[in-house]
Amino acid sequence: MDTVPPVGDVVLYGHFHTGFIEKQYGVIFANPGSISLPKNNTKNSYIIIDDTDIILKDVDGNIITKMNYIEKSN
Repeated sequence: MDTVPPVGDVVLYGHFHTGFIEKQYGVIFANPGSISLPKNNTKNSYIIIDDTDIILKDVDGNIITKMNYIEKSN
């Protein structure tokens, strides 16, 4: 992530087969991992994005990591 220029509030990318959500330099970086071939001892995973959160889940639907990316207004 040190070589990825921050171009917004959230950077979502794949190909590494390692699921994670973390914040660095004020930017949220997220990778969904892999349903079938996870690497680096990570769980089989995918990402759900809703109105306020980015959620990394395992294949059983359990939340691995959840991060709020926007405050919900009423």
